[in-house]
Amino acid sequence: MRLECRRRGFRALRAASLASALGSLLVGCATPGQAPAPPLPGADRLIVAPLNLAVKLPVELEDGVQPVRDAILAYLQRRNARVAVVWPSDAWELWQSAMAQTESVGNESRRLDKAVGLFVVELARSAEFSAFILPTLVYREAKLWGDTARWDGVRRKLPTRTRLTVSSRLSTLEPGLGDAQVRGAEVPGVSLHVLVFDREGHRIYEGLGGLDLVHAVLITGSKATGHGTLVQEVNPFRNPENLEEGVALALDGYSPDAVQ
Repeated sequence: MRLECRRRGFRALRAASLASALGSLLVGCATPGQAPAPPLPGADRLIVAPLNLAVKLPVELEDGVQPVRDAILAYLQRRNARVAVVWPSDAWELWQSAMAQTESVGNESRRLDKAVGLFVVELARSAEFSAFILPTLVYREAKLWGDTARWDGVRRKLPTRTRLTVSSRLSTLEPGLGDAQVRGAEVPGVSLHVLVFDREGHRIYEGLGGLDLVHAVLITGSKATGHGTLVQEVNPFRNPENLEEGVALALDGYSPDAVQ
């Protein structure tokens, strides 16, 4: 017998301002052959915001939005959570309104929490949910050990390119990196930063997990003694296992009953 995991149909919301804001609820199911992650007791409904709702997304990370979003939803499903997503256009409109109401808050962190609180309260007028998840792609410093970068719980091999193999689409981002094999050098790593808020808008969880590198090192001269320059990778976020690992690192510590 073949079993398939299917999405439920859309659920209409009564408030006109949010009538199209929430996508379908997803019923959790594990991928065949994959060990299920620890369940989320009490997480009957989670609402996930679009990536980088609160922080401007760097252009070079745009290709990561869809695969990372899919990895987050798949992870939550494996933990038996039911998930709704807020469509980007509706989320952006609500977020702009919330930010406009918090202009007088000087502290950046407090303003973020205040704006999310207003955002969540507005959602709660029309939707039943237990928590609101705010995921963000961020750059983090990754330390080089040989040709391996380490940051936020992960290790990733730093790709290398030569002038003979580098694509013409690669643009130099940071000249003068020097020898890519030097221990302790730093390169940008991309991580998933997650904030979780309860139905009243209180922050209850924060997590980080390294995802992948979106840069390579262009070697000028020999690989042993040549000069290295950071260039943008043509096709980042192509390894689903890397994304799964980073998402798990960011969210494994979340439990509806655990408050940080």
